[in-house]
Formats: sequence, structure tokens, C-alpha cells
Amino acid sequence: MADSNDRINETKESWLKSATLQTGFSRERVIELLQEKFQKFHIGKAPEMMMFLMDVRDHEETQAMLEKQDRLKQVPDCPICGALAIRDTRWDGRHTKTKGWTCTKGGLDHWMQWRANNIRRKQGLDILYPEVNRDDSTSDPEKLPA
Repeated sequence: MADSNDRINETKESWLKSATLQTGFSRERVIELLQEKFQKFHIGKAPEMMMFLMDVRDHEETQAMLEKQDRLKQVPDCPICGALAIRDTRWDGRHTKTKGWTCTKGGLDHWMQWRANNIRRKQGLDILYPEVNRDDSTSDPEKLPA
């Protein structure tokens, strides 16, 4: 009797190791998901359990991709005029790591004015160009998605 229990436990452990490798989930996550769906482990249900785990993995990957797309759609406004700012990698800062952008209304001029304001701000000087909604985090092009 002990030998059959040992063999069942070995089979279960082997299957769990395989499931964690195939799905990328941790061992604890695999056990948690299977306990929600199935009452107990049965080797005859192994293909069904693996399909369930793969479906959960695919669903979570799809959700993560959709959330990333939603974040990328949220582009901050131009801090100079408030119009839509479009990401422009040509103007990324090599040393400052600031993300480049172009204003749909004022073009590159607004990016240059904003950069000049930031440089003056860091030097402790007054800004040269008026900005709108400086306190609003949605209007900060520093928060542009990569």
C-alpha cells in the first residue's frame, strides 16, 4: 500500500513539475488553480487539467497585453498649449533619458520650449514660456509611455 501511495505521489510531483515548466506558473500557483477547478488530483484528468492551466495562462497573457495597450493609448497633453502630444523617439534625451514628443498643434517648437523651461527650472531660473496645467500629472510628457 505504501509503495502505491509513493508511486502516486511521485507521479503527482512529476506532473506538477511538468505543468510548472509548460505554463510558467510557480508550483504553488498551479496547485492553487487546480484546487479551485478540480477537487483532487487524478492522473486520468491530467490532460484536462493541463488544458485548464494553459487556458488560464493564455487568458492572463491576453489581459496583460490589453492593459499594456491601454497604457500606451494614454498620451499626456502638451504642457505648452494642452493639445495632444505624440511620441517622437527622434527627440529622446541621450543623457537625460527624457522621452521625445511632438505637439499636434505647435509641433517641435512646443517640445523645445518645454525642454528650455525644464533646463531653466533645474537652474533655479524663471521659465521663459507659459505652460498650462503644470500641476496635472496627465500633462507631463515625462510620463510618456516608452
